[in-house]
Amino acid sequence: MKLKINQFQELRGVEVTFPAIIKGRNGAGKSTIKRALAYVLNQSNPETGKTFGNEVYPLNPATAADIYADVTLEGVGCTLTRRSEPTAQQREKWQRGDQLSVVNVCKLNGIPVKVTEYQQNVDALTKGLDIDSILKDPKKMRAFLVKISGLGEYDERPLKEERAKLEKQRKDIETAEAIVRDYDTRRAEYERKRAEIANPRAQIAIAENELNGLREKARQMSEKIADAQPTLTESERKFNDEINTKIIEIERSTPDISPAPQLVLLPHVTANVEGLQREIDELKYHPAPVADVRLTAEAESHISKANEYDERAAAAESSEKKCQKCAICTAAESCPDCVVEGGIPDEWRAKAAAERAAAADLNDVIADKLAMDESEHRARLERLAIVESELANLKEEEASKNAAIDEENNRRRAEYDEALANYNEKHEKEVTAWETEKAAKIADLRAQIIVPVFVDVTDKKNKLRALNELITMKDGDLKSMKAKEREVADIDAAIETLRINADANKATLADMRTDLITITANVENLKAARRAYYENLERAINAILPTDITVALFRQNISNDDFTECCDLYFRGKSTMSGAESLVFRATLSQALQRAAGVELPIIIDEAANVVNADLLAELTATGCTLLIPDAAAENLTITPL
Repeated sequence: MKLKINQFQELRGVEVTFPAIIKGRNGAGKSTIKRALAYVLNQSNPETGKTFGNEVYPLNPATAADIYADVTLEGVGCTLTRRSEPTAQQREKWQRGDQLSVVNVCKLNGIPVKVTEYQQNVDALTKGLDIDSILKDPKKMRAFLVKISGLGEYDERPLKEERAKLEKQRKDIETAEAIVRDYDTRRAEYERKRAEIANPRAQIAIAENELNGLREKARQMSEKIADAQPTLTESERKFNDEINTKIIEIERSTPDISPAPQLVLLPHVTANVEGLQREIDELKYHPAPVADVRLTAEAESHISKANEYDERAAAAESSEKKCQKCAICTAAESCPDCVVEGGIPDEWRAKAAAERAAAADLNDVIADKLAMDESEHRARLERLAIVESELANLKEEEASKNAAIDEENNRRRAEYDEALANYNEKHEKEVTAWETEKAAKIADLRAQIIVPVFVDVTDKKNKLRALNELITMKDGDLKSMKAKEREVADIDAAIETLRINADANKATLADMRTDLITITANVENLKAARRAYYENLERAINAILPTDITVALFRQNISNDDFTECCDLYFRGKSTMSGAESLVFRATLSQALQRAAGVELPIIIDEAANVVNADLLAELTATGCTLLIPDAAAENLTITPL
């Protein structure tokens, strides 16, 4: 494979045959070769992860004619050429200070093609694999590893749906239990009231008979009083009725006066800040992140064990040797059964080293988790500041509007008070004149009423009044008895209804609890199936990757018996690597990803001078990758094919 760079950034007329060792001083263009390869493959900038823009041109071109990029890649089954340059008109505009705009020209085997056709050939060649992008983004790496495994992504929807059903079932059971408790409580209260009320049904008949007798006496007394009173003639009664009708009309009439003034005030406006306040409360609820106490304690436990093993090793080194057979001779070189009391020092040292390594791994996990929590906490604080600012602006706007409304309402109140004072003064005069006129009319009409001469029946009337008062009292007692009877009937009906409802809900509750057991089992089965899927997925991916590289795609969450998706890569059993090891890891992994995707493209490893270990350097060279090595003494780029 060969990369020809006619012009790209600071490089002109450079040709690279892959694989190769490329040396040069800083700024000579070693990394630019890597960017040029990404450019011709229409991939993102390996350093920024963004689409290439105007930075593909020289930063300080000598002339406008130098503003273009032209790169060709050969030996990948076809020849790819990509060129970006402005039109002549755009060059003139750029020289006048306008924004630079360019046109992309793509060629396939030297023949110009459309950008879409060029991209189709690049996609077929790379299979969509952008190694630099994947290595920088764990999410993209994880998606690619799942893709090459052939197992596909696990469908989380059944587990989420079953968990939602489980949560809903629990809440429904709580609601049903509360309803049953409410039914039982209300039924007990009704039964207590029922016990306190004596059923008055037997007394109602006696009270009705007594009340009917009193009413008959009152009727007879009323007839006697009526017989003893003089009566008016028909024409006299008619005349009196007419006079009384006129009096009633005058009493009900009102003066024709002007209406009272009305006060209409503008209502205050209220900003809807409940959502913002809830968000602020929720953001303030989260405390600042701290290191995981459990993991810290576990790491300290490993350190404690390591110290203990060191002490045992020191004790073993200082102790005497004794024979296992006779327990008498000491340090006898001729006796193969002599051993050191307390064990062998090297074994204790090895155990101490293992414990310290475990503590170091845990400390790395603690630091990573704390860094992630602190990042989330900072993001939450930034959001809190934004929301508080929005809330303050809303309240300030509300206060400004309400101040204007209060000013307008005060003006309206002043106008109303003045109008009301004028109205009251006028109204008082009109009402006084009307009342005087009405009283005179009513007095004149009452003087015209015909009044007969009555017989004195005061004693009979007093007895009738007393009799009616007794009837009223007895009638009230009877109504009270009947109300109690209805209350007893209502309580009995309510008790029976509550009992039926409680029994029905208890039966429903039992069915719900049975369903809860089934749903819980379904959730556990789905969790087990998900765990088995990811374990199979890890095995499938690890089988594809080289033996030096292993991957973990989920992390156990002990607190809730669940796990979190991740993409943790280990090189020879370690997640933390030196600079040299990371370069060998990158080269090995890049080759494995290309092999799994069925892709064969140049792999460029930058800063290869970090590898000072001879064995690692030999491994890195043997990978067949192109190595970029800084060389302060070099004047220009030196490209040596491997």
